[in-house]
Amino acid sequence: MYFIIQYYNDKNIERQKEYDECLRKNLNNPAIFEIHNIIEKETIIPEEFKKYNKLKNINFNYLESGSVPGRLTFKYIFDYCKKNIPLGEIVCISNLDIFLENSEDWLNIKTNFFAKNNQKKVLALSRYEYYWNGTYKIEKSQWTGASSDVWIFKNDISNNIKDCNFSVGNAPGCDASICKRFYDNNFIVFNWAEKYKIFHLDICRGHFNGNMIITNKTDHEGKNALSRGRLDCIPYQNWSKILNMEIKPFYRILGKH
Repeated sequence: MYFIIQYYNDKNIERQKEYDECLRKNLNNPAIFEIHNIIEKETIIPEEFKKYNKLKNINFNYLESGSVPGRLTFKYIFDYCKKNIPLGEIVCISNLDIFLENSEDWLNIKTNFFAKNNQKKVLALSRYEYYWNGTYKIEKSQWTGASSDVWIFKNDISNNIKDCNFSVGNAPGCDASICKRFYDNNFIVFNWAEKYKIFHLDICRGHFNGNMIITNKTDHEGKNALSRGRLDCIPYQNWSKILNMEIKPFYRILGKH
């Protein structure tokens, strides 16, 4: 997969350690071919990460900012992929405090999931809360299906996703809003969280149970987009049958559909 993030330097040292650990684990995950790190010009990348050839640090183009200058938006990423990622390759958009499980399921996702049939499909995954001792658990609020922290799709010229110029993360409503945009573009939205595990590392702030932490970098355009349509995709469904086109997924959809 081509993995897309936006690294930044946090004033909270403990929070920075969490971001660095997630990046470290993703860099050492063989399922990830390259990490495209789209950063603001003042961002400092720690020396330990500069040895990784798979980490590509890309300067952010401020002329293409959304409502919060310098913040990475879904529109920015979709436009970037069309220009910089080979067609047919798998792209993962991720929040910075997320890392993927090192598993055979992730390693074989292109053949076992995306090449399974001709469906346009996207993984929009609920997360597991991760602790420094290596244990993890599902937070009940995440199982409502309203929240997701990675979005994985096949790069294709037919991906013409509109009304998505809101930030990836720290944008209230962005999760359900972008899922609805995928749905409107004829994607089947999968929340196969049990098979494709993602881990959320956010201990120092006590940021569990979906509590939104508002800052001066919060993009409220996500909430505005939410009013124009949302899709919640609960994870506890028979995703194998859905992948085999035997049954249809269940969604809670608000807005035009």
